[in-house]
Amino acid sequence: MNKILRYSFMMLLALICGSINAATIVFSELNLENGVQYSDPFDGGDYTVTFAGGGNDGKYYDTGAAIRVYGNGTMTVAAKSGKLTKIVLTFDGSNKPTSSDVVNVGSYNVETGTWIGEAASVTFTRPTGSGHWRIKSVDATVGGAVDTRKATTIEFADGYQTKIAGGPDGMFPEVGYSVALPTATVMSEGAAVAGATIEWSLTVKSWKEGKAEPTIEDGKIKFVDGARGEIEVKASFAGNTSYLESTKTYDLKVYNSYGLLSEMVDDIVDPNFEKDDDNDANGSLVFYFFRNIDAEGIPSVTNTVTYVNGKYIYLTDGEKNLLFYGTNSQNLKAGDVISGNISETNLGGFWGNLKRFNKLPEFAFTDMNVKVESEGEAPAPKVITVGDLKDNLNAYVKIKNAVFVEANEKNLTFTVGEQTLAIYNQFTVDVAALEAGKTYDLTGTVCVRKKKNEDAIYQLYLTAFEEAANPYPELPELPTVEQQPILKFTANGQWASYTFNKADFYAKDYKGFRIEYSNMNTVESGSAFNILINSKETHLGKDWKGDDAQVPNMTCYKNVGFDAAHNVFEGNFAEFVLTDDPNTTCQTITQFALQACDKNHTVIIKKVVFIKNDDTEVLPEYRGDDWGGTAYTIEDLTDGINNVNADKAENGVMYNLAGQKVNNGYKGVVIMNGKKMMK
Repeated sequence: MNKILRYSFMMLLALICGSINAATIVFSELNLENGVQYSDPFDGGDYTVTFAGGGNDGKYYDTGAAIRVYGNGTMTVAAKSGKLTKIVLTFDGSNKPTSSDVVNVGSYNVETGTWIGEAASVTFTRPTGSGHWRIKSVDATVGGAVDTRKATTIEFADGYQTKIAGGPDGMFPEVGYSVALPTATVMSEGAAVAGATIEWSLTVKSWKEGKAEPTIEDGKIKFVDGARGEIEVKASFAGNTSYLESTKTYDLKVYNSYGLLSEMVDDIVDPNFEKDDDNDANGSLVFYFFRNIDAEGIPSVTNTVTYVNGKYIYLTDGEKNLLFYGTNSQNLKAGDVISGNISETNLGGFWGNLKRFNKLPEFAFTDMNVKVESEGEAPAPKVITVGDLKDNLNAYVKIKNAVFVEANEKNLTFTVGEQTLAIYNQFTVDVAALEAGKTYDLTGTVCVRKKKNEDAIYQLYLTAFEEAANPYPELPELPTVEQQPILKFTANGQWASYTFNKADFYAKDYKGFRIEYSNMNTVESGSAFNILINSKETHLGKDWKGDDAQVPNMTCYKNVGFDAAHNVFEGNFAEFVLTDDPNTTCQTITQFALQACDKNHTVIIKKVVFIKNDDTEVLPEYRGDDWGGTAYTIEDLTDGINNVNADKAENGVMYNLAGQKVNNGYKGVVIMNGKKMMK
């Protein structure tokens, strides 16, 4: 009895109130499982919501906290009894209908997500094509009077700006600290609504911390210097007794501006991995417009495309390099010289996010509008060493003489000398021909991969490889002599030089060399006695003794147990170790010379020995006096010099000043029995 009375009372209440019932279904509150498809109706009290279609239609995803509807998928809202008079939908972001013709009955307002009409059921159909809807909630009204006011929409006149870069107003339309609101009109049934008033409002989606939020003043959106971020701009019509309310929104992005590529790289790079900010995540909005704002007239500048592969575009200004990642809508190619000089009144360039992806600087662009100033040959890669990777991020480079070790999917390992080189096959180069143990020249772009709590890996994105030419073609054996002459250097303010080895040899085949000497203590401070090594790759020298180092960048040899800058000649000999680097210096030794200069002194060199890798000692041939001063062989030294033991040269044998044996028919200065004479 009580149950009947209670039901009768509810029916009477419904009649009195006009049978108006509304309830909201919020899908994130229903404990739905991520990735599960739901085809059974959802119960909203007086109505149901049913999803249908194929594939992923009706699936709930935690991302967006919404149920998704794809092309040709449907959502049907049906009253259990009576008629639906209003449905309000909420969506995740921009994943929503963009046209009002998605319903089979009544009228749908795209901006407000509201359906108005009178029907037992309403079916929403997602058009064919890419993308999907993400429906977060459904709020349906069953019964009640049908709203007979006319539907309205708000239309914007063409040409309003959806992006702007910070900078002084009035220079270029793409730059400023303010931007005009669109010209907006309230429309109904194809005509403007007379007397309709539009109110504007801003909702900040993201904004640079510490910068004042934008405001609306005098028909413009205004912001301060250094501000950047994204805002939603909304135009609202409140409606009246004849017309329904309506809204229209658009997003405005405010960008930081850069004119020079090098400045961008300097600001974003993190060489010591000390930064941990938004630039390591989404980055910051940037407009790069190819102008030198510090020069008079703000002249246009150019960049060169060094390498292109799909969405990867690498640019250089000749000093720094940067990866631009996005759709290559203008079909840029390697060798193109580009600028933002698209017209006298407008700035071209790239719009997007400047960021660090695993610490690699990159510009993820969404829009590009550049001018190709000229087309040219693809630039040659810059030859670098493994040690140069850190200083050449995003550069197009080549590393020579890399020995292939192994491949693990896209990760390749090589060695260059004693260093390990990591390669990532980002561009899916066919590497089937690589053979372990073989030597290759590798071309690619330099990148770094550094995640939190992990060591940084400097590597190449491989673009090409080729088998390296043999850096060590066969050479004849280094000639040797049974007995090396004793050398006497007398420097009287001029250079004296004595050169060994007539044939080339490889540094890699020799551990180093040893010099045996006496009388070295006569070399005065401020003088120089040094070694000169010439290779096919470079010219190198280093002072052995003296205060004025002639060539400090000596990398072809290093001494063992001595001070390379001053007085390395302790005792009666000095030993030195040759180093071999096939990529730079000291690959092929073509000349080995001893030199003395400056103040008056005499030095006795008793022996020069080259030491092979198997510890065999080689006495090199000599070529003799090169220029200036006095450097010559002697048979014995007894004039005040102790402990010098020299084999006596063959009596009557003559040498020219180049150290070559000559006969009695030779004309000129000769050396015989340790003395110079004219023939």
